[in-house]
Amino acid sequence: MSTRALYSVFDGSAKLPAANIYIHHDGYPSGALDHIKAALRFAWPLPRFEADEFAAALCAGRKASYAMEFIEAIERETKGEKHPSDWHTPAKARDMLRDYVGGGVRVFKSGAPIKCDAADIEYRYEIRHDGKNLKIRAFATHYGEEPRTEQQIFDGPFGTFAAWAKVYGK
Repeated sequence: MSTRALYSVFDGSAKLPAANIYIHHDGYPSGALDHIKAALRFAWPLPRFEADEFAAALCAGRKASYAMEFIEAIERETKGEKHPSDWHTPAKARDMLRDYVGGGVRVFKSGAPIKCDAADIEYRYEIRHDGKNLKIRAFATHYGEEPRTEQQIFDGPFGTFAAWAKVYGK
């Protein structure tokens, strides 16, 4: 079962996010930590931070993770095969990778996250930069109910979030 989450990326002290990124899998805190770490590999090196660019890095990081998961699955399945079957040809593998990597990440228009189209998420994360460090706020959400509500479960710098998320887990 998927744990869906919304990542709201803000410029500075803006009231509304520059972008809301929906990720279909692994949205629990330790999974969110992995998504944010993956995004850091594709984003400008800190302290440079641009919210829209970081939102794109979240998408790129998740797509790259999907691709690696696919490659690892192929390697597990073909381990020990001396003559791979027909579907292991490079062309077929490329087509399957495209199918595997498609979906799973969406960009919602900027605006109030609680009013966006993501009705079935379990967590939402706000990502900001204070000029030196990433700041993370985490919320447990109740978006499948009306009225939609959130309960803040974390607020602090990324390093503290990393330690908290590992303990909080799934």
